Order: sequence, then structure tokens, then C-alpha cells
Amino acid sequence: MGYNAIYPADAIEAHRAFIARRRSLRLSEEYRTPTNDEWDACLSHFEKCKLSLGTCARAFGTSCIHEHACVRCPLLRPEPSQRDRLIEIRNNLLDRIAEAQREGWIGAVEGLEISLAGAEDKPAQHNETLKPSPTHLGCLSSARSPDAPTTPDHRTWNLAEMVRRLLRWPRGKRGLRSCPRVITDRYVNGTRLRLRRADFADGRCELKLTQKVPVLLSGAIQGLITNTYLSPAEYDVLASLPATMLSKTRFSVPPLGVDVFDGRLQGLVLGEAEFTTDEEVQAFVPPAECVAEVTDDARFAGGCLVQASRQELLGWLAEYGIRPQT
Repeated sequence: MGYNAIYPADAIEAHRAFIARRRSLRLSEEYRTPTNDEWDACLSHFEKCKLSLGTCARAFGTSCIHEHACVRCPLLRPEPSQRDRLIEIRNNLLDRIAEAQREGWIGAVEGLEISLAGAEDKPAQHNETLKPSPTHLGCLSSARSPDAPTTPDHRTWNLAEMVRRLLRWPRGKRGLRSCPRVITDRYVNGTRLRLRRADFADGRCELKLTQKVPVLLSGAIQGLITNTYLSPAEYDVLASLPATMLSKTRFSVPPLGVDVFDGRLQGLVLGEAEFTTDEEVQAFVPPAECVAEVTDDARFAGGCLVQASRQELLGWLAEYGIRPQT
């Protein structure tokens, strides 16, 4: 067995031979030098593609099948700056159709309706050109600053929040001794942002910024949630923003996290179960001590509770047969 060393010159010659074989299969007149008239015709074609409403995408060497009735032609690519003019043309066509129908010009109506269909299609094409293309922003770094809190996952993520929310009887904090943590939420005014401080019984403190984007669906999917864990310095900066506050104590009572609310929301006890799949949602059986499920009652979401008055809360609870001591 022998070896053959391939040098760049050999590769170049092989490629040239390949091109020569391909050219031998094509008509020789395709490789002639174009005349001045042919060059002028080519340049003239693309010059004539520039129209008042946009650009004509008609191929070189083809005729205009619509006889320059451009608004009817699917090959017209409208310019975004001409949107108002297209709307004006459409409105004018509507007026002309109404006039033709009123005067009995049946033959004119048909032609005008064809033009109207084209005019109404052009703004839709314009909208397609305005749709932003997705931009890849790269992966989020999992590196954290030295003063960032120690958490199971200190990165940022965006997930579908799947929760079932349940009302419990307000029986104080007896029986709710498992892993308590005091939570103070600051709902930043005019935004969908929530700044949370969670103080654990063992002295740990968790600080995070959350954005919740609701979805118009019933059931366990509450929306998209994005969490970003913060350092104390970052938290202090964000805590200076105007916000409405809500406080509660959370207990871990598997499979629920149970929130016992304070202040004007005293008497409200909510249990929440979180899931990652639809199968888990369907398989969940609420514990016997739960009074009612309020997953689809938006009044018991944090963003609504933080705005609720004491009287409003008592009225909502009364609808479910709960009357806490006042």
C-alpha cells in the first residue's frame, strides 16, 4: 500500500478540472460577454423596480402581468414608510366601490374589488416585515459574586409556574412547626416585580427578585415566573423603590407550603402545592384540612392580596364560609 501526499497545487488543479467538466455540460452562449445593451437592460430592470409604494420583486426578463396596477400585484413589497398611503388607497377604493354600487356600475365594481383585495393584503405584508426576528442572547452565566447568598440555585430562570392554591382554616400556627420562615414581600409599584426577603429560623436570609407574567388560562398554570437571587447590596438598592408590602410566615407541610398572613390579612391561611408536570397536577389530592381550592380565584394571588383591604379580605373569606376572629 502506498501513500500520496496532496499539496495545495493538486487540490487547485482538481477543482479547476471539475469546473471545466461542469461548464462543458452547459450551453456555450451562457459564458459569452454581455453586450452594452444587455447590461443597460439589466440595470434598467432593477431601476424600474423602485416604486412609490415599495419594491417590485418581478424577475429580470419577465413582463408586468398586471400592467403596472401595482396594488393588485403579490410581487409588490411595500415600504414600511408607505403604510399610511396604502390605507388611504384602500379607503379610496371603498368609497369608489360604494359609488359604483350606488350608480349601478356593475362592471366597475368587479375590477375595484380586485384592487381592494390587493390593497388590504399589503398592510398584512407590511406587518410581517415588522415582526422582530429572535435574537439569541447567549446562556446565562452560573458564576456568582462572592457576596451572593448561598442558595440551591442562584441563577436566573424562566419557567411556567404550576400551582394549586388552597384555603385552610385559620387555627393559628399550631401544628405548623416545620421549617418556618418569615417572608416580607415588596410589590414594586407600577410593575410586575416582587422583591422578597425570607428569614429562616436557622439565621439564613434569602433575597430574590421575581417577575410573574400572568397567562389567560384557568387551572394550575399561573403564568411565567423568573427568579433572580440577589446579594444584600443589590437588595438594598431595589428596596428603595416605591412598593406595597405584604408579610407572612411560611411553613413546610408536605406536600404544601402553608402561608399564615399577618397585618391586615391576618386570618388568611393559604396552602400552595407546586408542580412540574400536568400529570402531577391531576394526581394531587388536597388534604382534608383544606376548606376550598382557590387556584382560579385571582383575588387570592399575591398581586391582588397586597392591594386588598381588611374588609375586602373578610368578604372574600366569607364566600367560602370562613369567618376569622376580628
